[in-house]
Amino acid sequence: MRVVSHILEQFQNENMAKPYNDIAGDCSTIAQIDFSATGKNSLLNQKSFYFDANPELDGENAIITAIEYVDPNQQAKTLNGRDIETVDSMANSGAVLYISDFRRTLIAQIPVKVLSTTNVVSSLPINSRNGKKTFTHFTSQKWQNCYVEFTDTGFLSATNSILFRIHYNKR
Repeated sequence: MRVVSHILEQFQNENMAKPYNDIAGDCSTIAQIDFSATGKNSLLNQKSFYFDANPELDGENAIITAIEYVDPNQQAKTLNGRDIETVDSMANSGAVLYISDFRRTLIAQIPVKVLSTTNVVSSLPINSRNGKKTFTHFTSQKWQNCYVEFTDTGFLSATNSILFRIHYNKR
C-alpha cells in the first residue's frame, strides 16, 4: 500500500493526477468554432478547424488546467445564437482536440467524446462522466495552433458550432 501512496504522491506533485472533485482553475473561458457552408470553416473543404488566437490562453500567460466540451445539455445556444453540436455527432465524426505549442509541436490529442461532463454518449461504455472534468496541465500551448480535427464531417451541420470551456490559472 505504501508503494501506491508514494506513486500517487509523485503523480500529484508532477501535475499528472489530482482529485476528480478538485477546483479546475482560477479562471475559465469559452473557445468556439463556428462551422459554415463556405469559407474558412467550411465543412466541405476541410476536416481540421483551428481556434482563433487568444493570447489569454497561450502558455506564456496561462496554465490550462482542465478542458470540457460544452454540449446542448449544458447550453442550448452559443452567444451568437447558433446551435451546438451534440457529443454523439462529435463522437461519430471522430472529433479529436489537438493542443500544440509555439512551434506547432503536438502536446496532446484528446478525443472530444471524453471531454463532455454531462451528456450521455451512446458511443461510450459509460453513461456519463457525472460532472468530472478532464484535468490537464498544459504550459507551452499557443492557442491559435490548437485545433479540432474530424475523420468524417458528414455528421456535423454547417449552421452549428462547437464550444469548449477552458479552465486555466494565470501566470
